[in-house]
Amino acid sequence: MKAMSAQLSEFKVTGRISAGGYGVVDRGEDPNGCPVAMKKELTSPKVTHSFLAHEYEVYAALGPHATLPVVHAYGTQGRLNVLVMDMLGESVATLFRQCGHRFSLRTTIMLGLGMLDAVAHVHSKGVIHRDLKSDNFLLGRMDSNNPRQVHLVDFGMARRYRDLVTGEHIPFRAQAHFVGTLSYASLGAHLEQEQSRRDDLQSLSYMLLQFVRGGLPWVHITGGTHKHRMLRICEKKRSWTADRLCEQHPELLAFVKHCSSLGWDEDPDYDFLRGELLAVLERNSWTLDDPYDWDESGLTANRGESAPADDKGADTAPQPPVARGDLVLLRFLPIESLEFDRNPSQVPDNSYLPHPPLPGNERDWDFSYRPAIVHEVLPGNDSRSFKLKAYPVMKREDGLARVAEERRAGFAPLHLSKGMIGDVFVQPQHFHSLTGEEMTALESSLSGTKTGKYQTTYPNDDEITRKVYESMPPMYAHALQPVADLQPLTTDTLAQYHVDLEGANGWLQELLAVDAVRREEDGEVDDESGSDSDSDDDDTEFWDWPRPRNRPSSCTLVFRSVEDENTPPAPA
Repeated sequence: MKAMSAQLSEFKVTGRISAGGYGVVDRGEDPNGCPVAMKKELTSPKVTHSFLAHEYEVYAALGPHATLPVVHAYGTQGRLNVLVMDMLGESVATLFRQCGHRFSLRTTIMLGLGMLDAVAHVHSKGVIHRDLKSDNFLLGRMDSNNPRQVHLVDFGMARRYRDLVTGEHIPFRAQAHFVGTLSYASLGAHLEQEQSRRDDLQSLSYMLLQFVRGGLPWVHITGGTHKHRMLRICEKKRSWTADRLCEQHPELLAFVKHCSSLGWDEDPDYDFLRGELLAVLERNSWTLDDPYDWDESGLTANRGESAPADDKGADTAPQPPVARGDLVLLRFLPIESLEFDRNPSQVPDNSYLPHPPLPGNERDWDFSYRPAIVHEVLPGNDSRSFKLKAYPVMKREDGLARVAEERRAGFAPLHLSKGMIGDVFVQPQHFHSLTGEEMTALESSLSGTKTGKYQTTYPNDDEITRKVYESMPPMYAHALQPVADLQPLTTDTLAQYHVDLEGANGWLQELLAVDAVRREEDGEVDDESGSDSDSDDDDTEFWDWPRPRNRPSSCTLVFRSVEDENTPPAPA
């Protein structure tokens, strides 16, 4: 890439476009008033491998091309790394939604040719993208010279697949980390194998099939942890062969078969793939100048593959078996909590794959029941569940003697006249369940109480409480949706089940243990991330920005060309 003469100070921000996992994208203008996009990420002394610096190096290696945005400037402004490039138009993903989640075959083929040109150019420079999806393909702006041109962006996860000097293909690895987007990832990516050109092309073929089919057979698989979804979607992809996927669209069969049958380091036949798409245009007397679906006036949105809505759900939903004020037993269910789907699809997943066994001893995950008083019952997200808020109940012979004084304000005494479990103490805590209801006898006494500072231990805390609060993550985002088994609190159930009456922390201990599994399976536990979480307490200017992180080690190959060996590297 040619040296850039423009300085970051010459560009001004005019608005915010989006915010992602690693930074933000702002709308801006160059010195002549032309629109530009400005990608930004926070810097940190702990981050030695910046995502944005890496992306700049990729663009430099790829050089100028019609399918890539022009990069105008890169550098550091204050605490930010900034990459300035052409402002492009709508993403293909946005246009797909605007067209009712389906493209005509003509639009699919025209887009496919543009996407293939972009991928072929990237591969010709010894680079693979590793995250091809419709969000990363953008058309030109309507006021640009070529608004129909397809562009490929977001090279934050790209890497070389050939050695820069020898030209040899990178070696195969069977134990690489997953990189990509689940809906479009290749089977090799699901198996966490090192990726090559074939994986990019398999992702491209999935996109084209989604466009013309109106969806993919696995898009309804949601909920649970990232690791579990990855296994379930992989199982589904294995069962859907190229012939099955193209049953209603044989025009794409040869294209999809070529992409799915490539060997690890086999050279793709781009000319063959391009010829297959052009042949579809010729057979139908279409041209590349024909309008896209979104260009045609009076376009009627086509709906993609989905199940018909069930209007009976609201009328047939069972009534919760408990009510406000009921005494119940609740047992935290770890597997069900990890698999919980906040927005379940109406399409059943008949190829369900169970969650992998939890780490350690199986008995460690067989949690005890804890008594509680139902505080509130709320509707669930489907007819099979409902949400429950409950107050955990504790009974100890010595009352609150073993509870730190700083926490005692969060407890209220309760005397049960029926004498079922005697005098108890109730602590406020929200808990969501598959079954449950509500209470208020103690709402006034527990309203606004505090149970101690987050992640703080006190001298008089018992051993269990101290371990619980010491194990809390620096920030807890409540990403886990707890699911519980519910039983009535009676003398029979107290005798039948293992019930913990003395726990002073409600379900917090179980919640943290299961959430640690979720964080690991969602990729939030990453020793090489370099997150700068320790120094952000007083960061008032960028408090809502994604924290700085190192890019994965698989993205650290040098991208400088042989001709540029004596050229100073780009800023990092």
